[in-house]
Amino acid sequence: MLDQARKRASRRKSFWRIARRICCLLVLLPIGGCTSVFELPVAIPDIFDSFDVTSDAWELKQNAKTDQHISNGALRIEVLDTNYPALSILNTGPVSPEFVCEALGFIGNDYNGVGSWGICWGAPRTGTYTAVMLRSDGKYSVRKRTPSVGWTDIVDWTFHSSIKQDAGPNTIRIETSSNSVSVYVNDINLGEHPVTAFPHAEFAVVAECTAGDRDIVAICKWFLLDCDR
Repeated sequence: MLDQARKRASRRKSFWRIARRICCLLVLLPIGGCTSVFELPVAIPDIFDSFDVTSDAWELKQNAKTDQHISNGALRIEVLDTNYPALSILNTGPVSPEFVCEALGFIGNDYNGVGSWGICWGAPRTGTYTAVMLRSDGKYSVRKRTPSVGWTDIVDWTFHSSIKQDAGPNTIRIETSSNSVSVYVNDINLGEHPVTAFPHAEFAVVAECTAGDRDIVAICKWFLLDCDR
């Protein structure tokens, strides 16, 4: 039974990869003085946000050391202190364990030190979630967080040449099955890793300032596709 489920998940993800490359729009997006390409599937995703207008779709998990606003086509998350990561939660209903999620982001002009950002899913409101994160020194990590333990690395911070250093921009894409996640950065496959399945996952953007005293992470495009709908 488990092997059959894995085969079904593999076939679904293979179909998605092929369809996505055949049926896509190329959107030229200016970011901080440079231009990058973001692929948007013709198939309508469950959630697509280009941050053209201010909305209440994203809720910052509040503390005194973070802030966020939407301006110039980006969700800008400000991190003021190394001890206070920011978590901006997407206010939508939960999705199934199998999904595709992609985000294009960069570290803004107030970058100072070593910043990181990523996609997280699970139960971010209660502090239990898994995250795929990129760091401004060209490294990535797959991590899980619980209120009692904090961060535990599934994949420790690892350098990869596909990750643009300093401000970026970079695109993260994750494709999940019931018990694993495939990680892509700028369309390069960084591998498949075991993760805990969340039957009803919510999503958030996580941002941290790991050195220095101020970072602004800007998320410019986001889409989410529930593969079981």
